[in-house]
Amino acid sequence: MTLRNAFPRGPTAAPISYPRFTPPGNSPDDDDVAALAREARDALARARELLARHVEPPLPPSAKPDPGVILAEIARGDGTTMRVSWRLFEGKPFVAVGVWGDNGWPLRGKMATVKLRELTAVIAGLVAAVEKRDGGTE
Repeated sequence: MTLRNAFPRGPTAAPISYPRFTPPGNSPDDDDVAALAREARDALARARELLARHVEPPLPPSAKPDPGVILAEIARGDGTTMRVSWRLFEGKPFVAVGVWGDNGWPLRGKMATVKLRELTAVIAGLVAAVEKRDGGTE
């Protein structure tokens, strides 16, 4: 089989033509368009009502975030503080370690969270760092 015969339509076949407009009688009436617009507005209004009932509005910009129970707070030279705090997320406790600015907001990218199951290993690592700093075992 040659390439020429591989195609069901040969090079001498008539070109396929497609209609380029909607045939008369199939165009929507103005009443149909208005009905579709009303349905769209009604659906949008129902969606907004549903969202208003189930979505919490965002906090106003002046409301500062809840830092949780602050376990330790260390002042830094640049006016920020490092906080270790006990917090809850969806009822589950975790420990947050992060840098907070003097404006009461945490600094972006300067926060770490520790799950309770990881806490012992993190503390062991911090103790090892203190021992290394004090010239202990290496």
